[in-house]
Amino acid sequence: MKKKVSFTAVLVAAILAIGTAVAFAATAMQRYVTINQKGDIIETQDVEMQPEVTATPEPIANQEFDWAQLDEYVHNAPEEQYVQAMAESGGVARKPERKIFSESEFADLIAKCDYLTQPLFIPDGYHFDSATIMLGCNENGEYIQEELRQEGNTYFAHYSIAANSETMIGYEVIYRNEEGQYVSIYDQLSESDTDEEHLFSFPGEYVYRAENIPDMEYAISMQGNDHNSLCMMKILRNPIVCRWYPEKTKIDDQVGMMPDYFTYQSEEIDISSNSIDIEVLVSMFSK
Repeated sequence: MKKKVSFTAVLVAAILAIGTAVAFAATAMQRYVTINQKGDIIETQDVEMQPEVTATPEPIANQEFDWAQLDEYVHNAPEEQYVQAMAESGGVARKPERKIFSESEFADLIAKCDYLTQPLFIPDGYHFDSATIMLGCNENGEYIQEELRQEGNTYFAHYSIAANSETMIGYEVIYRNEEGQYVSIYDQLSESDTDEEHLFSFPGEYVYRAENIPDMEYAISMQGNDHNSLCMMKILRNPIVCRWYPEKTKIDDQVGMMPDYFTYQSEEIDISSNSIDIEVLVSMFSK
């Protein structure tokens, strides 16, 4: 199996999440490079950049369902619940999570999870800004149905995780300095293992290299567009098993299409910053 990750997509998503705007120069062609986790070039491709097309919105009355309604339902549901809004032509879902605004609370939660990697230090001048904890339901726990209703061909549902059944499956934390510059750490458990080839794609003008970081299966650094990123993978000493998210709202009730459990075998860590040098990002995780 091959797992392809776009550094560009990860970087842009991180930038948007913390309110940083980036301007891209207009060009007819854009070269993209794809490498594997060893830093070897797998493919170089020139992509023609098409101008953005503005589509005329179709009247809601003619749409099969209202996307805004689905998004609103998911957005307004309690953050620590698993939420689904599904229709015949598609749907949206959100996994359980918890936002943390206290550095001490974040530190206490992370300290209980020795399977999640933490940096050895945070660069001088950077202070805790905010964090999000990703949650799963442990293999012996259960989801509690809070709501399940149908409107026409659209299903709405959300579930909470039973008491003492929560498992922390990842975190995102942002640190900022007085100038508003940031360093972001995104760490999430994964079902991937070392038998898979991991691929990364990004613009050809970016500078990249494989890094040697203790305990990591691989580490790839990238510099470009005034931002630095580091992507790493670490195999868990003991796999962590969680229940699959509820599937009771499936319209096409296909038995056996979804597994009963996730088996997490590794963690994937992405670090990005618009101010910290790659060498410092690497040293944050090097003993």
